[in-house]
Amino acid sequence: MRLTRWQWVGVVFGGLVILSALSAAMGGGGTDTASPDVKVRDARPIGPPGGGFFAVIVTGRENSETLTAEARKLCGARTHCTVMAWTDEELAGRGMPLTDREADAMVFNYAVNRSSGLEQALWDCDVFARSSASECM
Repeated sequence: MRLTRWQWVGVVFGGLVILSALSAAMGGGGTDTASPDVKVRDARPIGPPGGGFFAVIVTGRENSETLTAEARKLCGARTHCTVMAWTDEELAGRGMPLTDREADAMVFNYAVNRSSGLEQALWDCDVFARSSASECM
């Protein structure tokens, strides 16, 4: 069974919201700098303050691997973190939870939970070519 984007968002965020709040309370931190080889127009935190949720606006169809590197930089040493990317600023997430429209327009989702060992990057494969369908949202 293949989950829809919205279902993936629900699964990822449902599990990470509480854990991210705990991480923030324990002093989780990160950086807000963009990698020079990724065309990032905007990277901003969304969701609860210090919660480890970031919205990134990207331009072009850059090497999809650079998005993972950028997400790792944004997450820094946080125990729990999620980075979501959009190509259209008008459709980008403004807060948590995402609306259906925002979730459907997402082109990249990176989630890390260092407590469980989860690190997952998913792409909209209509936008970014991937070698395996398991990497697609």
